[in-house]
Amino acid sequence: MNFCGKCGYKFKSHAVFCPKCRTCSEKTGDLPATSVVSMLEAEAICKKLRKHTIICSICWIALGVLQLIAGLFLWWLLIIGAGTIIGAIIDMAGTSKIIPGNQKMVRHYKGMLPWLIVAMVIHAVLGGLIGIGVVAYQWTIRDSAVKNLHVFEKGEEK
Repeated sequence: MNFCGKCGYKFKSHAVFCPKCRTCSEKTGDLPATSVVSMLEAEAICKKLRKHTIICSICWIALGVLQLIAGLFLWWLLIIGAGTIIGAIIDMAGTSKIIPGNQKMVRHYKGMLPWLIVAMVIHAVLGGLIGIGVVAYQWTIRDSAVKNLHVFEKGEEK
């Protein structure tokens, strides 16, 4: 077991990055070069997924605000707008869990598809073109994550 020199977190001795603060371990010299490169690539993939998840969450929050404003005229949009904003905040808060080796992300991304289909149908029926666009963006993020599930399938479950 190693201890992170930055935050003190205890983690597996073969890990290149601290799973908590993502600081590079000083033990990379003990690993084959391919392991270090693959861990750097895994961290780059996770960083890209975190970035796009935050952008998508901001889009959902903006849509939720528009729904709240429209809710002044159609009361049921107040409920939808509040739900949209709450969901976006939860997604944004979860970006810290998008790290290499977090096996829970496999289940998260695989389980996302039915919810995206439901969201797409709801926005299509209610005429929400902005919502359809944001769902499509979130769908591409999910597809990118599913193509790179190997990043999450190794390591300890967080």
